[in-house]
Amino acid sequence: MKNIYIVLGFFLISTFANKSFASKTNASVCQGSTYTWKGQAYTQNGTFTNSGDTLVLVVNPLPFISLSYSGNACLGSTLTFIYSDSSSLLSGWYNDTITSYYGIPFDSIPASTVSSPYSFSNPNPGKYKITAVSQAGCSYSDSIITGKCASSSLFDTICQGDSVFFNNQWRYTSGSYQQQFQNGNGVVDSLSTLYLTVNSLPSVTVFCYNTSTGDTINVCFDNNSQNLVFYAQTNITATVAWKLGGVSVSNSQYFAPATSGTYTVYATSACGTDTATYTLEPCLLDLIWPGDANHDGVVDNNDLLPIGIANGLSGLARNSTSIAWQGYACADWGLQLLNGTNIKHADCDGNGQINNNDTLAIAQNFSLTHNKKDDERKPSRAGIPDLQIVFFKNEFVAGDTLIASIQLGNAQQPIASIYGLAFTYNFDPNVLDASTINFNYSNSWLGASTDKISLVKIFNSIGKIKTAITRTDHINRSGQGEIAQFRAVVTTNNISADKMITHFISNLKAIDKSENVVDVNEGTSSVKIISNVTSIRQQEILWWLYPSPAQNYVTISGSENIKDIVILNVLGEKVYTETNLKTQLKTVDILNLPTGIYIAQIATEKGRGEKRFMIMR
Repeated sequence: MKNIYIVLGFFLISTFANKSFASKTNASVCQGSTYTWKGQAYTQNGTFTNSGDTLVLVVNPLPFISLSYSGNACLGSTLTFIYSDSSSLLSGWYNDTITSYYGIPFDSIPASTVSSPYSFSNPNPGKYKITAVSQAGCSYSDSIITGKCASSSLFDTICQGDSVFFNNQWRYTSGSYQQQFQNGNGVVDSLSTLYLTVNSLPSVTVFCYNTSTGDTINVCFDNNSQNLVFYAQTNITATVAWKLGGVSVSNSQYFAPATSGTYTVYATSACGTDTATYTLEPCLLDLIWPGDANHDGVVDNNDLLPIGIANGLSGLARNSTSIAWQGYACADWGLQLLNGTNIKHADCDGNGQINNNDTLAIAQNFSLTHNKKDDERKPSRAGIPDLQIVFFKNEFVAGDTLIASIQLGNAQQPIASIYGLAFTYNFDPNVLDASTINFNYSNSWLGASTDKISLVKIFNSIGKIKTAITRTDHINRSGQGEIAQFRAVVTTNNISADKMITHFISNLKAIDKSENVVDVNEGTSSVKIISNVTSIRQQEILWWLYPSPAQNYVTISGSENIKDIVILNVLGEKVYTETNLKTQLKTVDILNLPTGIYIAQIATEKGRGEKRFMIMR
């Protein structure tokens, strides 16, 4: 019986020693974290067993918090932080802390415990962080960087008519323009400014004036024109270059011309070049002969009278104050005696003053004579008709026929009564073929072949034509228009550059049938001779305009179809326009246009052309 208990006790002891007891583990982690149990990783809520043991895992959710700010860092406004915390939707207690990142050289915000929502102002740029911590110890952070305004400046210069694309717009006027840029939070934190300068295109105007008188209107050139100055007026700062016949003569804004001719000025800036021209015509001055104060060709007692009338007056001095017997050039003073003689002739000694000393020239040169009219043109007087010269083109090239219409009177100032006239026609022989020079009175309103006679004597070498025309029926005529015509073929063999030439009337005497003098002004006109015709010939088109002079109509015909016709008066005003033509022949009614000089312009597929014509009735 005893042995049995021992065996049983041993059995019981052995049984309890080898038996395992089950365990239970309670654990928690934050969302996104991993819990490792018995060599395995767990990330989800739940109860898990392994070898009889149990794991109860709780995964605590993270709090949700966001940090943002609003404002415009580039306009100096205060930035405002705004954050939202959705942790209140979760059970438990939360602690929110906002801190600045230390180590960044900006002011820090002391740590504080705040409740959501919360906002505060940030006067300083920097990096900021907000952290929410749950009761379970789970935390979530959000950070934001507020920077200083990053600004940049752009400087650009353009020319008038150009533009710059900036901030989604084309900019074409001077000024400053801004473009703002937002960061990822929608806050303006950078700014770009465009400083735009728009330069004007160069524009130049030419003036020629006499430094002694200030006159800018009636200026001309002679060998004694030291007082003349050219001035190029520009609207902006520009480099200036002057050329005469393609040859550079000056790079100054002001300069004194050394000869007559057509001057071209070039005004150049970064935005381009503008040009202007000025034609300085030679002076057709009546020379001063010391002592001939009344300018009648002889020194005598009559010359004392103008000195008495003009005594005390002053004007332009001559370059020479000699009273030796010869002709001296001097610009007109602007005053005249009743007979039309310029008062400058009474300044016999040329010092610019009319006084008693001028009588010395009368005494010294008494009885001496000169041909005062040979190379001189009388000054024009207001209120009397002109014997004018009209060219039918502005420019001529080698081979062209230069035609000049000599016209007595016009619609505004016709001749009331005339019987005959004699005069000298002066021209430049260097640009004309002497064998082709012709002067005739074929188309003259003064008379027909049955009631008029004329005389023409041509002196080619000196460029003069001595001529006269008179009626023979003892009846005066009145009217206006062409009385004669000059023709010659142009040659450029004697010139190397473009040249302005001047034709003028001198030695004019007009009378009525009773031999009474008829007052008529001596006319003058200039035209340009082109030395290099290559570029011009390439642009020429073949067309005709007739008749000229015309009365009621003109006919325009061309080798090509005419597209457009424009007629201008002498003021440059359009008096007739017709477009979209497709014809080689067009008759234009001019009955409603007054008498005078007109310019017809046409356009074809191959180019444009221009011709002068005259209406005379």
